[in-house]
Amino acid sequence: MTEREFSEQVKGMYQTLWRVSYSILRNGVDCDDAVQEALLRAWARIGTLKDGRAFRSWLIRILVNECKDALRRRAHRQHVSLDAVMDPIAKDVNLELHAAIMALPLNLRLPLTLHYVEGYSVKEIGKILSLPETTVTWRLRAARNKLRTDLI
Repeated sequence: MTEREFSEQVKGMYQTLWRVSYSILRNGVDCDDAVQEALLRAWARIGTLKDGRAFRSWLIRILVNECKDALRRRAHRQHVSLDAVMDPIAKDVNLELHAAIMALPLNLRLPLTLHYVEGYSVKEIGKILSLPETTVTWRLRAARNKLRTDLI
C-alpha cells in the first residue's frame, strides 16, 4: 500500500477512529493522541497487513490496543485535565443517553459503539476485539439491558 492509498483510506475513516477511541477514553485530547499514535503504528507496520480488504478492522484493532495502553498510562497520572471534565458534546445529542452510554463499563461500551454508531457487524466486532461472536452478542445484549434499566 502506498502512502497516498494509506492516507486516502484513513481520511475516510478518521471520524470512526475518533468515535471508537472516545468510547474507550472519554477524553477528547487523549482521543486525538491515541488516533495519531495508532496511525503512526499502522503506517510503520503496513507491511504486516496481508489482505488490504481488512484494512479498516486492522487499523481499529491497532487503535483499540493504543487506547488500552493510554488507559494504563492514565492510571499512573495524578492530575485531571479540564478536557476530562468538559468533553465537547454535539448540540443534537441526547445528553441522558450519552451519559448512560459513557457510564457503561468498557467491555460493554466498545462493542455497543462499534455496532450501533459505526455499523460493524457482530462478526467484524469479534475480529476487531479478538472475541467470539457469542461474546460480542452477549455484550451487546447486556449493554442494551443496562441502558434500558438506567434510562427507564
